[in-house]
Amino acid sequence: MQVVRRDDLETLGLSDDEVHARSVRNFIDYMKTRKIETKRAPGLGMVTMGGDYESSLLVIPQFWRALVPQLGFHGPVIVAVPNKDVVMLADGSSSEAVGKLRAQAVNSYTSGSYPVTASLVQWIDPGWREVPGDP
Repeated sequence: MQVVRRDDLETLGLSDDEVHARSVRNFIDYMKTRKIETKRAPGLGMVTMGGDYESSLLVIPQFWRALVPQLGFHGPVIVAVPNKDVVMLADGSSSEAVGKLRAQAVNSYTSGSYPVTASLVQWIDPGWREVPGDP
C-alpha cells in the first residue's frame, strides 16, 4: 500500500470519488488475505487484523453490517480508533463500558504509535457519528 498525493490524482486523472472507490476495493482485497478476529469482554471488544491497517476497517460498511449482530451488544456500537492498528468497541447501552473505552482510547492515543484520534464514534448504518464528550 502507498499514500496517494493530490498531484498523483491529477497525473492519473482520477477524481476523489474514483480514488475512494478504488481504495475501498483494494482494501477489501487486502482484508481477504488477513485473519480478522474479534476479541470480547463484557460490554467491550477489539478487532484485530495483524496490526497494520485496522483503522481502515471504518471505511468498509459491509464489514460493520456483518460484525454488529455478532457482538451481542444491547445498545449501539461505540468505536475508538486511537491508533492505525487499534479498533476498540463498547456497548453503547453501558455507560461503564463507554467510559472504559474512552479512557483506553485516550491512553492509547497519547502513548501509542501512529495516532489517529482519541474521539469515539457510533456506527449508524451506513456510516459514523461522533460521540459527544471529552476525548
